[in-house]
Order: sequence, then C-alpha cells, then structure tokens
Amino acid sequence: MNIKRQSTLTKLFLALLLVGTAHTAGAQIRVACVGDSITWGQGASNSATASYVAVLQTLLGSSYQVNNYGNPGKTMISNPALGTVAYVTTTEYTNSTNYNPNIVIIQLGTNDALDNVWTSLGSEFAADAQALINHYAALAAHPKIYICLPPAIYGSGNIRAVHLENGVIPALRTLTGATLIDNYTPTRNLPQDFADEVHPNDAGHSILAHDVYNALTNAPAKLPSFVAVGPDNQTRILSSTDLNGDISLKTIAADGTTVVNISNYGPFPGWSPTALCVGPDNSPHILWTSVNQTVNLWKLSPTGTNPVISQVFNSITSFLPRDISVGGDNLTRVLWDDTNNSAFLWQLSSTDTNPTASANYAAPANFADKALAVGSDNLPHILWSSYLGSFQVWRTNSDGSSPLAGTTCGPFAGYFATGMGLGPNNEPQVICQNSGGFATLWSLQSNGTNPVDYQTLALPANWYQTGLDVGGDNNARVLITNSDSSVALKKYVSAFTPPLAAGTYKLLGRQSGRALDAVGQNTGDGTLIDLWDYNAGANQRWAIAANGIGASTIVGVQSGRALDVAGQNTADGAVVDLWDLNNGANQQWLISPVDTGFFAVIGVQSGRLLDAQGQGTVDGTAIDLWDFNGGGNQQWSISAP
Repeated sequence: MNIKRQSTLTKLFLALLLVGTAHTAGAQIRVACVGDSITWGQGASNSATASYVAVLQTLLGSSYQVNNYGNPGKTMISNPALGTVAYVTTTEYTNSTNYNPNIVIIQLGTNDALDNVWTSLGSEFAADAQALINHYAALAAHPKIYICLPPAIYGSGNIRAVHLENGVIPALRTLTGATLIDNYTPTRNLPQDFADEVHPNDAGHSILAHDVYNALTNAPAKLPSFVAVGPDNQTRILSSTDLNGDISLKTIAADGTTVVNISNYGPFPGWSPTALCVGPDNSPHILWTSVNQTVNLWKLSPTGTNPVISQVFNSITSFLPRDISVGGDNLTRVLWDDTNNSAFLWQLSSTDTNPTASANYAAPANFADKALAVGSDNLPHILWSSYLGSFQVWRTNSDGSSPLAGTTCGPFAGYFATGMGLGPNNEPQVICQNSGGFATLWSLQSNGTNPVDYQTLALPANWYQTGLDVGGDNNARVLITNSDSSVALKKYVSAFTPPLAAGTYKLLGRQSGRALDAVGQNTGDGTLIDLWDYNAGANQRWAIAANGIGASTIVGVQSGRALDVAGQNTADGAVVDLWDLNNGANQQWLISPVDTGFFAVIGVQSGRLLDAQGQGTVDGTAIDLWDFNGGGNQQWSISAP
C-alpha cells in the first residue's frame, strides 16, 4: 500500500491539535501502544521491525516516539479471578502509565474472546474497557486515546470468532472518550494474512499499522469499490465516497469509457455497501450492512435510480453477508459467512423478502469463501480461496443445496483469488491477485473444472483491491481500486479453451528474439538454460503438457528432462536448469498470455517469472527467475518449431 506521508511539520502541527498540549519545536510526541500479543508483534517475521508498532513508527517518523507495551495473552477484562492474565496487572500497564503518553492506542479484546473467559466474564468487558480509557485519560498529558476493534479471528480454537464479533466488537462501539479504529473489517476474509489463524503475519501487521496511521494523521480512508456488468454490457461501478454511508453509482457504456449516468445517495450513517450485482433485467442490486450487522438490499432501475429498499434483516449470530447475486429467475441470493469459514446461502422472493436459508457449508481446509455468482441457469457458484495459493469453485442447486466442488487449482505461490463473475455461458471467470504486483484471469467450465489461465495483467504500484465481473459478451471487466480510492476499469476478451494445446514448441524471447536453449546441447541433470539464436535444434524444442490443475510441465525434447528451478530456490535470480521430471512444484509453470502472441511463464513454486537475466539479449544470456516487471525479457512467443 502506498501511503502519502505528511511532512514532519504537518504531522507535528496535527499532533499538537490532537493531544491539546503545548510541545516545543523538536519535541517528540509520545505514543503508547497498549495491547496483547498482536501489539507485541507475534506472527511477524521480526517483532522489532515488522510488528504493527514498528511499522507505525516508520510511518510516523522521527517526530514521534512509539513505544510497544504489548504483553501476550492479556485481556481487557480485569476481574481478579483472571489473576495475571488481566492487562492491568502487568508491568506494561504500569510502564505505559509512567510514560505519560500524548497518544494511547489500545489493542485488546482478542483474548477476551477466549471461550472460558467470555462465557463467564464477558458481561464485565465494556465496563473494564471504559475504565482503561478513563485511566489513561486522567494522565497529566491528557492524551488523545484510540481504541481498536481487534482484527479478525480464523479457525475453530478456543479464541472464538463468535465472541469477538457478537460480544467484544459491539461492546467496544459503545465506549466514550476514545476514537474507534476498525482493524476488524480490513482483515476479515484475509486468512492468508494470519500466520496461525489469530496473529497477523507481516502483511497483516502492515494493514493494522496503516489503519492506525490513517487515524492518527486524518489521512483519507481507503474506500472500497465494486464492479458489476449486466447483459447489456454496461458496467456499473459502486464507490463509497466517505465513511458516513455516502455512495456513488456510475454506469459506463459498453465501450468502457463513456459515462452513461451517475447517481449519488446518502448519507446513511452507520451503513456501508457490501456488494453489488446486476440482474438479468439490467437492474443493479446493492447489499448494505450496518455497524450492528443488520442488512438490507436495494434494487434500482437500469440507470441506477429509484431504489426499492427491502426491509432491514436482523443480524445472524457470528455471520456477516459476503456477496449478492441474481439469477436468470430474477431471484436474489445472498452469501453469508463467518471467520470460522462456514457459509450458507439465502434465496429471497422476487420482492427481496422471505429469505430461505440453505444448510451451512464447512469450507475446505485452509479456504475462505470470496464471491458468489448465479448464472442464467439459476445455479449459484461459490468461489473459495486458500491463503496457500489455491482456489476452487463450487456449484449448488438453485436453492443452495448439494454443493459440488470443482477442481482445486494450485497451489500457486503468492496468489489469492478475490473475485468471480459469470457470463451467459454460465462458465465462471476468476481473478487471482499475486503479491508480486500482478494478477491472472481464469476461466473454468460451469462445474468448476478445466481451469484456463487466459490473461496476466500488471497492477499499479498503489493498487488496493481488484474486482471482476462478466458481461453479456462473456468478457471480463476488471476494476482496480487504488489506495487513494481512484479506480481504473479494464476489459479482457475471455478464453474458454487453453491458449496452448499439448504439443512441441519453441519459445522466443520478445526482447531478444532468441530461443530458450539448453546450453551446449547438454542433456544431463543440471544443464543450464540460456538464450541462443534459433537454429531448430532439438535443444530448443520443448514439449508442453497441462497437469489438470492449471499449470504445465515444459520438457526438453532432446534431453527428456524438465525445465526446473535449481534446488527449488524461489528467490530472485534463481537458476533455471534441466532435471529429471519429478512433477515437483519447481517444475510446474503457469503459461499465461500477457499480450497478443506473447506469454508470461510463471513458476508455480515461486510466483516469479522466467526471465532473461539482466534484460540480456545476446547469445548465452542466462535464464533465471525474477519478480514480475512487465518487461520484454519476461515475455515469450510460443509457436510450432
């Protein structure tokens, strides 16, 4: 995430306003980060450098002194029955008090969601949280106090998501004397960012740090946007324009550029849009969720006007709405999920009333549901994504019953599937983001089988999220939202058959025009790969075959050995060689179009690309792995030898 830093003087002036005390020029603003193991930095690769507190110090700069007062395993609840588990009994509590901070950030509540703690003492949580706020407010520095909604909890251990979502978080929203920072919503449905289903990894800690930084500096919030395309091939883009429930719904013509209509609604305090879809009659539907986890639905005219608003539906214990879709029968389906990775579907009447719930689904291990799409055949499809880099699509009956799991695609290093759309052919299309700054688009059969990777696209440096939907022409529209909440819309012509059939090919570098070549026509294990003038030799011919889960092997015709990453190295500069075919992940490649006639060849184990080292173009240039950069030295024409 690319956050614009304020100048030191600007931040210092803002902080003076925040804390309401006089600081001499050059005095550091004291920040006390109070909390449990998450504050301490558990889950980060290095708590001293990658914890949310350490990242926050870097973001704020030298005008601030950010001290870490995290103590693992501690609770907000202070009942003496908990003994030293209560945070108020700790040395960190005493030291943070004596520090006399100008700003206090409280990140507690995760351990209060322990089953044995919450069930017996949860009724005391709100009072003890208020007492902690009052304690710090009484300090001589009169600090500005922030209290964080804890990040999401995954899995089914003793720390229960149901206690967090229906007990801790609602209680924190009732407190006075502190500014609320929502660390829950940005981390929900991001299991890949949690090392052990409770503690964030480096990426998760970075999310928390940026959320706190934004709150302290009044930086603009990163607001979500949603994309949906109707049978008319017009694209609707729904954007939150502030945190007060204001929205803008923009309709874009089939050419992808002409703005047909813009409708603005709001404010709706306490409400935020959760999902968008377009029905077979070209009417947009918006799913709304309140801070109290109640829900309602809008149906608008095809131009985005005249909303018809459903009743407000009560919250469902431990579940939140995830996505919305309307089938060819014009009936709305809503996907509900919880952070224990269970899900179920609602099917509503044509007037968005009388929801009928399906049975609960247990997610496949390490997967979370990411999207819902219902086709013209009225069959719901659910996209599941794993933080290990796999995804799969389930198809159910029209009422959400009898889910059928499709192919598990992957695992592919660095990937996470985030969105799905269905065109009139009822074949799912999926977008997968890669942590290396690019994304791939996939198409599958209606039952979720036969995955085809049909496009690789670069993401801008400041991208925040990606979304996808499919129009009446079966072509995908990708919406890229940047960290400043601006958006970019791209259209891609979809492919429903593999771009390469199994066969024998030559691979020529786009930048060099030279062939992928086994050095010296050697055929043994460890033979290096380089660029060389194409000479139609057997050491420049490669047999490509799909493995059924979206990747392929590339085997030298002369040697019978596979294109391989030496030593299963995954770092930039890893050597590419020949080795006996063993179907290891270091011998699996995603072959994905990047431009007309050119492909990226992406290592399944590394997420890095087959690359002409140093952008070399001469005979003998070594081939290695490197992060995606969109360069011609990472693009290959693949054709008959």
